[in-house]
Amino acid sequence: KRSKSKSKSKDDDSSSVAEDGDFLAELTTSYKVGIVKGAFSECLRDIKKKLKKKKKNFEDLLSDFIYKSEHVGMTWDMVKAKISGEDEFIAMPSMELCMEVFQEYMKSFNAKITAKKEKKRLAASATTKTDSANEEEDGEIVDEEKKDSESLKRKLEVTGAENNESKKGKLMNGSA
Repeated sequence: KRSKSKSKSKDDDSSSVAEDGDFLAELTTSYKVGIVKGAFSECLRDIKKKLKKKKKNFEDLLSDFIYKSEHVGMTWDMVKAKISGEDEFIAMPSMELCMEVFQEYMKSFNAKITAKKEKKRLAASATTKTDSANEEEDGEIVDEEKKDSESLKRKLEVTGAENNESKKGKLMNGSA
């Protein structure tokens, strides 16, 4: 009986070692995968950071060439012809990304130009309204002055007529 139990025990030990070996292999693999994932994540962050900087530099380049209201209708082909030799253009990883950044820039640029035009229009409209209001006020002041003048004139006429009547009465009575 004892020999059987010893053999079982040896089998248990060997399977235990095999399990430990598998565990260590998994642990090692897991550790390696973790290292690779960490390195990959760090590399990916660096790539994203560099790409973001390249895109920003390219946008700055676009802003050097597209900044006036008459630039609103510029197409990618027109702009590309002007900037094709620039470092910021050459540094971009793909033409598709250049076009994407250009389209985003133009969308933002068009919105800014439209907002500026609207602001100018509103300012001009406000000035016109203010001028109209001032003209109306001036008209009201003139009208009031005219009314006051006319009222004063009537008073003088009435007073003058009264004085004339009183003088006439005095002359007729012979008291003058």
